[in-house]
Amino acid sequence: MKIQIKIQSATRWSYFQWFLLGFYWLQNEGKIKVNIDVPFLQKIGLWNHNNFLSRCGNRILQSIYGDKPLLLGEAIFDDKVVKFAIDSSDAPFLFDRQALKAVDVYFKMQCPKEFPAEGFHLADDVIIPWTDYAFAHGKPDEYVGKTPKGKRKDFVDFEKYIPKIHPLMIGPRRLAPGNDFYQLRKGYENIIQSKRLKKDKEVMCYFGNAKGPGRSEGVTLDTIDYDWEKDIMGLYPMLNHPNEKRAVMRDIIQKLPNSDARIINDGNSDAGSANHPELVVPLKDFGAYVAQFKYNVNVSGYRMSIPNRFIDSFSVGTSIITDDLKIKWYQPFAPEEVIEIGQMGYEPMERVDWQQVEGKMKTLPEQHPDVVEELFNKKWRPDVVAQYMLDTLMSAKG
Repeated sequence: MKIQIKIQSATRWSYFQWFLLGFYWLQNEGKIKVNIDVPFLQKIGLWNHNNFLSRCGNRILQSIYGDKPLLLGEAIFDDKVVKFAIDSSDAPFLFDRQALKAVDVYFKMQCPKEFPAEGFHLADDVIIPWTDYAFAHGKPDEYVGKTPKGKRKDFVDFEKYIPKIHPLMIGPRRLAPGNDFYQLRKGYENIIQSKRLKKDKEVMCYFGNAKGPGRSEGVTLDTIDYDWEKDIMGLYPMLNHPNEKRAVMRDIIQKLPNSDARIINDGNSDAGSANHPELVVPLKDFGAYVAQFKYNVNVSGYRMSIPNRFIDSFSVGTSIITDDLKIKWYQPFAPEEVIEIGQMGYEPMERVDWQQVEGKMKTLPEQHPDVVEELFNKKWRPDVVAQYMLDTLMSAKG
């Protein structure tokens, strides 16, 4: 059977590099053929991201297409075409209704563990309804980056589209400046080469900010944009942002022997450059930095998202310690990969059992980097995730 993966639209190329590499990898093995058949302006984004023309092209792309979080494509089999989308948004409750209606398979990078009818449980007392990307008072194709923020459309018939939704995973921040097979593979090799380093340190954390983004004033259920963090915090004043828990975790880790806890900005998130530049680890050195540690600590990100630090850690044999997850990847995490230590996220500070958290941090099990590395090769490597996507598309073919 001849199989072609045709990519027809994408603007956030760096978000999809892990999957692009996987498809190229399978093509290199003779299993599929990859065809990038996107509009000319989108092709500019495939060029070197440090190139002046590429940067200008990306700005033009956003002005035309908006900051659209989707990659759209199709798998062409001998006798059938299966349309698919990859949704890179950090918000597990936001979906593109147009895409869901049009495609056969909708891969969600930040996929909720469950789909209760009432919506996504951001916290015990806060449920966010399933929501369309499109603005309530705009055209269906108007996205953040192209139009002013505002209320999104309610996704009233969401339930009937759930069978199309499939969990994916989150790759690293950026594999390479460009998106051809050679650059992506070289970036991948640079990441995994650090796995050979000795793990002579215990626990680390590396967070961007110690506070949330602030709170919008006067926001109501009729005006809230659930893809805008300040709106969420403004509508629900009882919540404490996950970044505030990251600050507490830093203080806990600093008490542990042979560990390193870093927050590079003590202020609000999205506030600009680090006010602790001495703590910044350059991206080119980050894999080697993480590889020294047995454990890397996470607190769920915006909208309870799983951040890049999961794959940053797995790729070098480091395990993750995290608050209780509400997001799933396409395969479950093994106990050797991920240890959950209790609710944090957006919960009010007084509801977090910090005594339990600190107790678990002091009694961590023996870490097994060889097992984490083996599981990475079996589950998360680019060619493996690409094969999962291909198998899912083939199943949808019928």
